[in-house]
Amino acid sequence: MNRIKSMMVLSLMLGISFTEAKASKLTFKIANPDNGAKTVLSFTETGEKKEVKIDATGNGTIEINDFTPQYVLLQYGRARRTLYLDPVQDLIISFDGGAMWKTINFDGAAAAVNTYLNTGKIKNLTFQDTKLKEDAFINKADSLFAANNEGLNAANLPTAFTDKEKIRLKYFTYGFFPMHPMYYVYQTKDSTHVASNTFYNKLQSLITIDSKLLTLPEYKEFLPNAIASMSNQGVTEKPENTTEQFVNYIDKNIKDKKVAEYLVNLFVYGNISSRGLDGSDALISMFNKHVKDAKMLDKFNTLCTKWEKLKAGTPSPAFSYPDINGKTVSLADLKEKYIYIDDMGIGDIGCYGGKFVATPNIDKLAQDGLLFNQYYSSAPVSSPSRCGLTTGLFPIEVGINTFLNDKASNKRCEQRNYLDDKLPSMARAFQNAGYATGHIGKWHMGGGRDVHNAPSIKNYGFDEYLSTYESPDPDPAITASKWIWCDNDSIKRWKRTEYFVDKSIDFIKRHKDSPFFLNLWPDDMHTPWVPEFKQKERKSWETKEAFSPVLGEMDKQIGRFIKALDDMGLSENTIIIFTSDNGPAPSFKAVRSAYLRGTKNSLYEGGIRMPFIVKYPKKIKPGRVNNSSVLCAVDLYPTLCSVAGIKTEKNYKGDGQNYAKVLLGKSEAKRKTDLMWDFGRNKHFGFPGNPYDRSPHLAIRSGKWKLLVNGDGSDAQLYDMELDKFEKNNIAGEHPELVAKLSKKVCEWYAQNKDKGLQTDL
Repeated sequence: MNRIKSMMVLSLMLGISFTEAKASKLTFKIANPDNGAKTVLSFTETGEKKEVKIDATGNGTIEINDFTPQYVLLQYGRARRTLYLDPVQDLIISFDGGAMWKTINFDGAAAAVNTYLNTGKIKNLTFQDTKLKEDAFINKADSLFAANNEGLNAANLPTAFTDKEKIRLKYFTYGFFPMHPMYYVYQTKDSTHVASNTFYNKLQSLITIDSKLLTLPEYKEFLPNAIASMSNQGVTEKPENTTEQFVNYIDKNIKDKKVAEYLVNLFVYGNISSRGLDGSDALISMFNKHVKDAKMLDKFNTLCTKWEKLKAGTPSPAFSYPDINGKTVSLADLKEKYIYIDDMGIGDIGCYGGKFVATPNIDKLAQDGLLFNQYYSSAPVSSPSRCGLTTGLFPIEVGINTFLNDKASNKRCEQRNYLDDKLPSMARAFQNAGYATGHIGKWHMGGGRDVHNAPSIKNYGFDEYLSTYESPDPDPAITASKWIWCDNDSIKRWKRTEYFVDKSIDFIKRHKDSPFFLNLWPDDMHTPWVPEFKQKERKSWETKEAFSPVLGEMDKQIGRFIKALDDMGLSENTIIIFTSDNGPAPSFKAVRSAYLRGTKNSLYEGGIRMPFIVKYPKKIKPGRVNNSSVLCAVDLYPTLCSVAGIKTEKNYKGDGQNYAKVLLGKSEAKRKTDLMWDFGRNKHFGFPGNPYDRSPHLAIRSGKWKLLVNGDGSDAQLYDMELDKFEKNNIAGEHPELVAKLSKKVCEWYAQNKDKGLQTDL
């Protein structure tokens, strides 16, 4: 083709001028735009991506030159639609920013084709269909394919497009077909089911081995699953490494070198990403045999280099580090012991690796107590996380999904205006047991703005309280205006933590001769960071220069609080728990989250994995670290009641578990129940500005696995938290059965609870 084109150009140069190359113009008209959402076009044949600049009113245009007619994936935020673009046809695309999938509309020369692609009339097999018996499943698949082809023919679209679409339709319609043997067993619990020859013959008829089809996303998704399924035909006893089974099948049966290369790279790279190099010699040999693409080779070699350092039998590198007493210790000094050094993380405070400013008092808590490295908040933003801590219930189950705002905003986010005071409350359990109970600091579980009917903090089991603007009864000393803070507050912003600590010490002095339960909830380190010397420089409030002294002041006041306990002789028999409600706002290139993926408003680790330190000298030996136990805020209600030897409220049934032995350092037990989160179900939620940090709106942690997925089952991401706490390697494609199982569990949980925030009485 290139040679013929060249000859034509040479002949035209003899006196005929060139015609101007035509460009396809795309115009976007978005109602209710989400100004944080990127609009990206991904070309299937070239892999090229183009971002469309959308202005504040929702309008944007882009001209695209020099491309062949092809399918293009349109992504707006997390919403996706398939387009078909032609270099000589313009297209006008309009939709509502909050519901692109059901409001998208097209005008212009390319409207007919794209309207056909996006009307919802094209049907495909779904996960639910895989529970059908084999004959019914095959019949449904064939019926859908016939109907899709009939619809395509009736659309009377250009022949060039129709010919391409017939190929795409096959892999789109039959996408779930290869997984029927596995998913049927999972859905029906019929472990005796074995796929018939009829099934495998049908599957074989669907498989076309043609490297030209690798430009189709539907083909690239269908083919690996089909090959995995075909490699299982006749296998009665699966090998320990099924990836090796898949790759051997490819080696024997697939003659198209490019297709074989694509599949071998996909399977082997995914396997080593999740499992490492141990026992992978045969896979690496097969990889080297089939993969010749320079980019694939470079990426694979980089992966192997990283894993080589962790290969079994490889000596640990020499290093030294300061222990908790400041003494320099080397690995060589630690003889006859197995040392497992985990990445400390959570980058604000020193004992977790923070280097912004010294935090000696918080670090001393860790030195004198027990530090946890796998503790989770119940949400990535303040209100729901505090509700989870208070009630021992996942926040979606109490109808609060994001930070509590004014009534209109709460309604848009499908949540209640305040926490129901008839729900369980940890403080109430302690109050019932005869404890003096107090809450000092931020509340943010109802009240403030235009929500004037929120229950008193006393209704949740507190004898005394003092709180901020975001509460039903704010303290006048820190709320001179109807806002979080202002210059007219009698207690200035930079004195607020000191004020909270003063009030906490006073509470303890008055109740030191009786048992007490106290919430000390400062509202630093929330922005704005206002150290006294920066009070007038409003432009510098969100800089490291402002952040560091505020963090230092926080540490100083925590030190004052601990010293007061010491001076009153209460330290020995007082449990101190230091933690945070959610991850930091995006700042300082992820240093604050210790480079974990995600921030506040994200279900990636940076949004929900928190520092957690427990000091209880009477029961907990100093200087302990727990790297393996997975805890969550919802566990604290039953756990602390157990430690104190008191009963939970009557008929209490929460999501948390009693991990008293873990909290006291007597056990590092593995978690027995799954953790689940919901955040970001619609466009009205706050999201991280960086698309990389924007997570699907559901998450589940089950053992070492963490799955993120949307409520409709889309964008499933699976991570091995023992190997990949930074969530860099999505291995969902390697574990389809596990993905299906966890997706089903968390999506059903979401479906059962998602409307609890719509109850308008609260």
